[in-house]
Amino acid sequence: MSHALSFRPALKLIYETLTLELFGLYNFTTVELLLRPRASYDMADALTVTLGGDFITGPDDTTYGIMDSALSSVFVQLRASF
Repeated sequence: MSHALSFRPALKLIYETLTLELFGLYNFTTVELLLRPRASYDMADALTVTLGGDFITGPDDTTYGIMDSALSSVFVQLRASF
């Protein structure tokens, strides 16, 4: 059995061209944490740039503890829709 809490608030700003989002997951049983912040900006009607990251942490003997140094990362995305 595991007890966890997840959340995903998002906020649209600047006439809905900027989106700020934070996904989080905290496991009370294993004391593991996952945070995924993301900021997206609509540069044009079909062009969006996104900056975000994945931050994973936990005790060394847990799944997140094993993955934290290998999978914690930052990313930049440029999306063109047509």
